Amino acid sequence: MNGKAARSLSSAVVAGGLGALFARTLSVVGPLVAVPALIGHLGAAGYGRLVFASTAVSFLGLTYGWLAQGLISHVARLVERGDGELASAIVRSAIGASARIALGAAGGWLLLRLAIPWGALVGVLGPEESALPMLDALVACALLRVPTVLVDALLRGMHLVHWASFAGALAGCLAAIGAVWARWTGAGVATTVLLWMALPALACVPAWLIVQARAPWLVWERSPRAKEATRALYSASRPLLWLQVSGAVGCSSDTLVVGAVLDSEAVSLYAVTSKIFTIPMQVCNLALAPLWPAYAAALGQGRIDWVRRTFRATAWACVALGAAIGLGLCQAAPTLLEVWTGHRLVPPLALTAALGCWLLLGFVATALSLLLSGAQALDRVGRFSLLTMVANLGLSVALAKAVGISGVMWSSVLTQSLFLVLPAVVEVRRVLHSAGCPVVRVAESAP
Repeated sequence: MNGKAARSLSSAVVAGGLGALFARTLSVVGPLVAVPALIGHLGAAGYGRLVFASTAVSFLGLTYGWLAQGLISHVARLVERGDGELASAIVRSAIGASARIALGAAGGWLLLRLAIPWGALVGVLGPEESALPMLDALVACALLRVPTVLVDALLRGMHLVHWASFAGALAGCLAAIGAVWARWTGAGVATTVLLWMALPALACVPAWLIVQARAPWLVWERSPRAKEATRALYSASRPLLWLQVSGAVGCSSDTLVVGAVLDSEAVSLYAVTSKIFTIPMQVCNLALAPLWPAYAAALGQGRIDWVRRTFRATAWACVALGAAIGLGLCQAAPTLLEVWTGHRLVPPLALTAALGCWLLLGFVATALSLLLSGAQALDRVGRFSLLTMVANLGLSVALAKAVGISGVMWSSVLTQSLFLVLPAVVEVRRVLHSAGCPVVRVAESAP
């Protein structure tokens, strides 16, 4: 790989990362305003019930999120190769498939709504007369996220991560406006959900305008390569499905276990404390997100030396930053939470220590997953995802009963370390030596 090409690729990664970092700084304003407003409006127990319900409903995102992940990888490679026709056909295929899945999910919810005796199931969510409208509103908001997720995937695949991040920042600000509005007007629970979660969907409008302006290859006429595009999209997305399912269950099952084993106030404490540790992880993900399409482009052109240098520097930086930030937040989180929530919630040290270890693990996992995604090798790690999911769920329940709220997070740390991070390390070693990377094999065999 010549010096000019390496500098060009590195500059694109740095520019995209800095833009994403700035946008993420803006987006922190949303949760900072929304969470205290919601706790003040609904109370700690009411906010916990809302978080519990929204976590359960968030699994609907799995029905279409895996297609978006495949879309990122395909668009990045095809645009780099100049095959705009196939890229456009894949975008059309992803939009059509997601719309059909969303309609099917809506129909499935209506059937469940009519067929299940909900009175016995919504006790943890409060009275049935308020719990069911809240669930209806949450399902509607989950399905409204379909266009947002697809537009975000398009921007990331087109190396426009900073614009995707600005759209996320705008969504966070709109969520904060909705939460404050709900508190100011004294809105009911269902209306509060719609204001808090549906209003951010408007952020996809300017994001879509950016896609249209920056993607001249995107056309809406039916392509003769539609079948080829559908096969390509599903072949790239299917291996990511189990990883997404395990990741969602790994993150969401913690909240569900806390609500089922403990109580709704514990859910509120767990969710708000986790949010403080999640912000640095989101910053890390956004700052490094340009590496995914960059790795895919570099490996497709056989630039393995650049990939090795970039990955090693990124991995060591993630370890150092993750350890420093995790330790700092472990000490500062109780004070931050007291100020943020008005002394309503104070986390125990055992919980912040577990979250600090989880943050370090998340930084390392980000560096590993971006390389494996760019190399189309993430499916091998995905084989362990079902084991991770089952082990984490069982261990979370046992530790929550044994040691309380912190046991749920320690379960996530242990299972993700053993069944996801360690296999990912092994697979990364194969990729860096070219032996296990399909993209490198194709590049090396090309004339």
